[in-house]
Amino acid sequence: METPVPSSAKDTLRAIKILFYAIAAGLVMFALIVFGLSFFQKPALTNKVISRIFIVAVLFLVIICFLVGSRLYKKKMVAAQSPALALKDKLDIYRSALTSYLAFYEGAGLFTVIGFFLTGSMELLAFVVIIVAAMFQKQPEKLRIFNELQLSSAEQSELN
Repeated sequence: METPVPSSAKDTLRAIKILFYAIAAGLVMFALIVFGLSFFQKPALTNKVISRIFIVAVLFLVIICFLVGSRLYKKKMVAAQSPALALKDKLDIYRSALTSYLAFYEGAGLFTVIGFFLTGSMELLAFVVIIVAAMFQKQPEKLRIFNELQLSSAEQSELN
C-alpha cells in the first residue's frame, strides 16, 4: 500500500508536525502508564548493587543517544542548507534529520522508563523529563525551520 505524498510544502510541514507530536506523545504516554503501574508492583531489581549498575547503564546509553542523535541532526542540517536544493528536498532532509534525532532520544527515553520500572529509582524519571524536554527543543515550528534550513524569503512565504 502506498502512502500519500504531501502535495505542497505546507502539507509536508503539517506531516512533519504530526510525526513529531506522535513520537513525543508516545513516549510521554508510555512513561505515564509505567509510572502508574509502578504503584501496583514492586521493582524487579531489589538488590541495590544491581540496581545501581542498571542505572549507570541507563545513563551511559542516554549520553550516547544524546551525542549521536545531536551530531547526526547537525550533519543533516548542514546538508539541507544548500541553496541549490528545492524547498521540498530541504523539507525531506529536515524530516529525515528530525526523525533520526527523535528516534535516538525516544530510544533513550524508552530505555530509561523501563529502567525506572525495573529499579523503582525516581532519579530516572527526572531523566525522562530531560529527554522529553530535549525532544521539544527541536519542535518543528516555522521560525525554527526557517532558521535551521536558512530558507529564502520566497521559500518562507511558500510555507506560510
